[in-house]
Amino acid sequence: MNVIKKQLKFLLVGVCLYASLGVNAQTLNDYQTRLMHLFQAIKTADTDSVRLQYNDSVKALFSKTLEMKESFTFPFDSLTYVGKITSDDAKLRLYTWNVVTDSGLVFNGFLQKLSGEVIPLKQSETAYKPTTKQVVLANNWYGALYYRAVAYKYKKQTVYMLVGWSQCDERTQYKVLDVLSFDEFGVARFGMPILFDEEKKSLTRAVFEYDAHIVMFLDYEPSRKRFVFDHLSPMKYFEDETVTLGPDMSVDSYVRKSKGWFLKEDLRMRNR
Repeated sequence: MNVIKKQLKFLLVGVCLYASLGVNAQTLNDYQTRLMHLFQAIKTADTDSVRLQYNDSVKALFSKTLEMKESFTFPFDSLTYVGKITSDDAKLRLYTWNVVTDSGLVFNGFLQKLSGEVIPLKQSETAYKPTTKQVVLANNWYGALYYRAVAYKYKKQTVYMLVGWSQCDERTQYKVLDVLSFDEFGVARFGMPILFDEEKKSLTRAVFEYDAHIVMFLDYEPSRKRFVFDHLSPMKYFEDETVTLGPDMSVDSYVRKSKGWFLKEDLRMRNR
């Protein structure tokens, strides 16, 4: 009799757990559907004020959605307006998107740790291009759409090398190779002086500004542990004496070493 009771108890726990997972999955699907409708409303809105109101609703609902434990592995496939990437160590997810307004792009995002912690990325009033010397906190984020996150062990700490894209004005756009770290209090910091230029001077990040109408390559090559990118040279000259840059058919990289990532210029690439 005791054996039967134990078996029934085990079965009941299993059924409850399965039901709970099913309910959570359904809730996540419902949230995803609501988010999808809100993003569609942003796209069809006639004014900035309406777009930003819908965007505030997106951020509130997205935050609530990511608080659910199962959300870390949920694909969110229907959210086509959101960039969703997982770090190569599967311990961090990044969600980023932008809203087109009459005055420029408004960037939004969340960091989600495997532990369950969710950190909102709050852009300042307008998107800006970060310098190669500053450290940026999540509450004054410059704004970018990230498409790669590579875990890197530095002085017994795991940091993440992020690759992203952004745009601040009509003439130029930029790509960024940034460093995301978390301090002892869990505060997210963008920027760490572990990149080194051709003169071995440290940078908190690498920023590549180029013409708004062309494409620049920047991505990670895991087999050689390096970030490969187009070398930029002057391309367009304007009457106000400003210049925009573009790829000149040569390729550079930041190569991984024990003390950081070091610039190596003029690579010979095959089958790029």
